[in-house]
Amino acid sequence: MMNVTALSVDIAKVDRMAQTGSSLLRLIQNDELPILDLLVRESLQNSLDAKRSECPNVNVDLSIKSFNKNTALEHFEGLADTFAHEFPSPEQKSLVIKDSNTVGLTGPLSYEEMESRDEQGNMLNLVYEIGRPQQKEGAGGSWGLGKTVYFRAGVGLVIYYSRIKKENGSFESRLAACLIEDEEKDKKSTFIPYESESKLKRGIAWWGVPRGDKTVPLTDEVEINRILESFNIEKFEGEETGTTVIIPFIKEENLLTENIGENNKPLPWHSSVERYLNVSVQRWYAPRLANEYYPYGGWLRCSINSKQIDYNRMEPSFQVLQSLYNRTLKNYNKKDIVSDSESYVEPIITRNTLDNGEAGKISFALVKRDTLKMTVPDNLASPYDYFDIPNQSDMDNTPIISYTRKPGMIVSYNTTGGWVEKIQTQSEDEFLIGIFVPNSENPVTHPDFKDKAPTLEGYLRKSEKADHRSWSDYNENGKYLNLIKRIQTTMPRRVNQKIDREEKNEKNVKANQLSSVVGKALLPPRGYGKTSNRKPGKGGNGGKGSTSTKTKNFSYKIDRVNPINIYETEIQFSIDAGDKACTAQIEIAALAERETIKADKWESDDGIGTTFPFLINEISVDNEVGTEHITTDYSERLYAAKLYVPEQTKDVTGSVVVKSSDPLIQMKILMNDLTEAESKVNE
Repeated sequence: MMNVTALSVDIAKVDRMAQTGSSLLRLIQNDELPILDLLVRESLQNSLDAKRSECPNVNVDLSIKSFNKNTALEHFEGLADTFAHEFPSPEQKSLVIKDSNTVGLTGPLSYEEMESRDEQGNMLNLVYEIGRPQQKEGAGGSWGLGKTVYFRAGVGLVIYYSRIKKENGSFESRLAACLIEDEEKDKKSTFIPYESESKLKRGIAWWGVPRGDKTVPLTDEVEINRILESFNIEKFEGEETGTTVIIPFIKEENLLTENIGENNKPLPWHSSVERYLNVSVQRWYAPRLANEYYPYGGWLRCSINSKQIDYNRMEPSFQVLQSLYNRTLKNYNKKDIVSDSESYVEPIITRNTLDNGEAGKISFALVKRDTLKMTVPDNLASPYDYFDIPNQSDMDNTPIISYTRKPGMIVSYNTTGGWVEKIQTQSEDEFLIGIFVPNSENPVTHPDFKDKAPTLEGYLRKSEKADHRSWSDYNENGKYLNLIKRIQTTMPRRVNQKIDREEKNEKNVKANQLSSVVGKALLPPRGYGKTSNRKPGKGGNGGKGSTSTKTKNFSYKIDRVNPINIYETEIQFSIDAGDKACTAQIEIAALAERETIKADKWESDDGIGTTFPFLINEISVDNEVGTEHITTDYSERLYAAKLYVPEQTKDVTGSVVVKSSDPLIQMKILMNDLTEAESKVNE
């Protein structure tokens, strides 16, 4: 019979200001999310944060493994006896999370090997310490508390196996275990093998190799392989590095019952832990899952029981979400599930908080039931079921807005609150699904915030709660940036403007001003010039022929207005300055019932507060004429051009192609005389 070397137990002693098992288990309590969702969110985040820099993606496999209790527990001092009463059957199951293309649990094996905190690696952080924040830029975690969900998913026992590549190029395997439980449990229910005389308990213990009065992880390859075989776990081989987290003694029925809840109907993925994990991975990591367009450090390749979740195997609701996320990037697949839906990507502009006014983009679409395969023969569940949020309307479909940051994990889905209030509901056959993606690298300019949160990503990361389920504005030196509130305030206007709805309960002047702009079809510009030299034009024929208008230094006319399609219009013009040099500016403005709204005014806080709806796509003039493009301050949209006409140049001709983001808003063409300091604007 083979001799078995048991890992020694290291029971944490009661000490001053030392955390107890019960306090650790409460750290990341979340009544909104089931344990399996918390586990997926936190474990995948840990894996993604540990990606090897040279790898294009991170591999994660979540699986259910069977093992023999008697064979496995004989490797851990004292556990064979304490687990006997609660788990009499020898056949048990574990939930296993294995990642690769990651650095593994690196760093010293004990604190005695360290000279400073800078040397502390993943091993000590994950296995021996709770609450130490992740310092890596762009990382998912910031509180160091998410790892406690491992202990809540099972009975409190977690085994960590890892393989790392050392600085000298050699590989090393490491294995340790930790058990956390409520220290107030009665003696018959406790799993930690306390000595009989123990009175005060902390509810925390580790297993490893003795070193001094504590234990450190096991590094003996032969012994590690024996332990892995007893749990039916494969070892890392070749050039592989990564980490495997083993959560033994799970009770599948308890996990699934919690996910269904008391008042919710069971859904197809509630039938097994594997099916639930499949949906949960898609629910929280749709932006990064099987997405080779993901730009921030590496996409996620995930499998359940070794069966990979590729894009074609994702549920339609999550395919929609990934497609919307990708539309905020420079490169993406132009032909995807959203291609045939009404979709938009709109910048969200904030003022006086960021170096660039754009805080991010809201990407959203109006998606039909057929696209989501909710009809015969598929009859799939609704997005509300897949996203695990309620529809707040009995008659219509309330909008669904999610948000994320660089790690690609969905922070939250929302059908109520600041992210969706005032956005119009849709009919029962259509769903408004959206995702806000921040402009993460945008520098924060406020002096009280920029040192601790130099970028928008840093601000949002600091604004997250410990469970990463929401963003909330915080104060520095008694001051608030209110950046998240500003984003939430701007978003409904942008969405409603695009879906051609009036905002509900809007009580300020901006809504009245906007309502005076919309409601007109795109028509040829009118009202060029209020005085002077008006001659009968040739008229008619698609906008061809117009009157000539004279300024102090030149005369001009709009020769032709040619609608290319519902969104684009070509405007042909000519300028005659005689033999003199002059400076003219052609400018596009929006026409309201009572006034002309210029581009910067439109985008300002006391204007409409959204991106100017017109953009000059092309401008061409005679070769002798110099041009200078003029853009708006915040969205940097090209809305005007200065034309420098040299001496001895007659009959200058040119054209501009203007694109409209909303054909219901009428544009107006202005030609400004900028030849002298006191320029005169002629309309």
